[in-house]
Amino acid sequence: MKTLWGLTLAAMVSSSCTLQSLSQTGSGSGTLRMQVSWPQTSQFQLLAIPPKTSTLELTISGSGLGETLTRRFGRETNRLKINLPVGPKSLTLSAFDEQNTLLANASASVRILPQRQVQAVLELESVPAVFPSPDNSSGGGSTPNTPQTPERSPAPEPSGGESGGEAPGQTGGEPNPDTASPTPAPSATPFTSGGSGGGGGGGGGGSGGGGGGGGGGSTVTPEINSLSASPQTLSGLGAATYLKLEATPTSLSSSAFSWNCNEVTAANDEILGDCGDASFSNSASGAAVYWQAPSSESVTPVRGEVRYYRLTATVTAGSRSASEDIVITVPVGLGQTFPFGGLNE
Repeated sequence: MKTLWGLTLAAMVSSSCTLQSLSQTGSGSGTLRMQVSWPQTSQFQLLAIPPKTSTLELTISGSGLGETLTRRFGRETNRLKINLPVGPKSLTLSAFDEQNTLLANASASVRILPQRQVQAVLELESVPAVFPSPDNSSGGGSTPNTPQTPERSPAPEPSGGESGGEAPGQTGGEPNPDTASPTPAPSATPFTSGGSGGGGGGGGGGSGGGGGGGGGGSTVTPEINSLSASPQTLSGLGAATYLKLEATPTSLSSSAFSWNCNEVTAANDEILGDCGDASFSNSASGAAVYWQAPSSESVTPVRGEVRYYRLTATVTAGSRSASEDIVITVPVGLGQTFPFGGLNE
């Protein structure tokens, strides 16, 4: 009898890809951001994605789309951003080997929301996916829900980085220099969190709870007791001053943490823009990162004018997640440096 690999979407969404509804990009549209990584530990109660995976394929269909959208990218790509019309959408993520053999897939139903809140979590519906092990024998037995290998285009998109687009369904685009991390900088860790929490003013943040427990085994409950920030000038990274962000507790693995930055109003009640995940650089622990504000050197300085950035840490275990926010004030015209004592914790 053939050996089957089983993977439920609920586990895949929470630990292998993150889906969030971002700020409104136009009348009747929103942005879908997907972050992909492969869990390597048994902590998440997941089977590892087959090591033979070479190419990933994302297909999107649903309300407001004239035809099914297909995006292909290498397995090293860990971020994808696509503008889509509002309304329900069906997503399928598939993994192929170098011979274009379908190794794995999983599907989800999501709803793109026309609102400006990063915390607007998509409505996910679990759909089980079953696929054969790449090491099967050719013995008898049934193979329920075994996907067939579809016809595919030959060239995947370049691996690595994040793709973004302005038109509905469009990916690609140049990186924003205002959100790029400095060079050189520590290498980035793939983001694997699910859900996000509510925003809190003045550095205080509400913790956001995730869904039900992971499949099988003991359930790890994620928790962030506090989030702190301290200015640090790192050797080897020039004279720019960074903020070291630390979330406690730090017992979970580094792959369980993700970080997000948004420019907000002084009252922390409205998001002005997404300053991107690229502004975060790794430290030794996933519970701590270094952050630089987007460059403001192109802005004419106004005495006393400041910008406000809300930094969010999210920790995920299984299908549960928790978040904590902190708000940082940065004077305009100082470029990518922080005034010591300029923290709003």
